[in-house]
Amino acid sequence: MIKLIIFDFDGVIITGSNDGYIKSYHHALESVGVNLEPEEERRRILEHWGKGHVPQLEYLLHETPEKVDDAVKAWEEYFKNNFRQNLKFITG
Repeated sequence: MIKLIIFDFDGVIITGSNDGYIKSYHHALESVGVNLEPEEERRRILEHWGKGHVPQLEYLLHETPEKVDDAVKAWEEYFKNNFRQNLKFITG
């Protein structure tokens, strides 16, 4: 008897979640007045990918730790309201 089925979310039943996370981090940085070069921002995001949004933002803002709390709030609000817009279900 099967009791549990686990899917790898992005790339199996949907696409776009990675873009949604990246947009959320970008928004959080902008909301606290931090503008990294796009390549640097992406590099930093990918270096700590999957560690959770709070440690990720702490790393992204290591030069300005006083901005982390506000960035976390901005990330959570943006994620709550915008993340699903990036998702597309894979048919078939």
